[in-house]
Amino acid sequence: MDRRGPGRRARLGAACMNGLPEPRRPPPHDGPVVTPSPAPGGGEMAAAPEIRFTRGLAGTGHALPILALGAWFKHAACLLEHDRARFGPNLGDLDNADACRGVEPAAEALLAQADGGVRAVAHDLHPDFHSTRVAAALAARLGVPAIGVQHHHAHVAAVLAEHGRFDARPVLGLALDGVGLGTDGEAWGGELLWVAGARFMRL
Repeated sequence: MDRRGPGRRARLGAACMNGLPEPRRPPPHDGPVVTPSPAPGGGEMAAAPEIRFTRGLAGTGHALPILALGAWFKHAACLLEHDRARFGPNLGDLDNADACRGVEPAAEALLAQADGGVRAVAHDLHPDFHSTRVAAALAARLGVPAIGVQHHHAHVAAVLAEHGRFDARPVLGLALDGVGLGTDGEAWGGELLWVAGARFMRL
């Protein structure tokens, strides 16, 4: 139980789930929003876009494959394995029933493509996001860990991955991405982080 009272929890939930106050909310989607659905005639969904890394991830010490579910805004799941990151469809913001209904099928479609099953399911730290609940349920069903990832740390890590940096050499990362739940239970905003692989420190 949060001893600081339900009011604080409600305020934190509102901040993390609804973004910053209206004048500073993130802009509308600037990319296509796709709801996963079977192809005509009951076929499979279209192939997911993917990023291939110049150097494979084998031998880096990472337990792969990993399924990662997105957070609240512009949700998309991702399957990380071998030398590639394969993405599910952009479902848009998880503020409506249609988008939320698409989270589990999109994740299941990526799971079906994993080579030998996944070793973990990653998700945002916020416990009330629909994607977090789906991730926890999937992890429990598969018998693998559900790993909570701090929102701004995830952004810095994504940039490192984009540049093929999968080691633990430290970097400074500036993530100006609005609100995300911090490791201290508070709402964090734009953050300067010291990041060394899975470890990070808020500066």
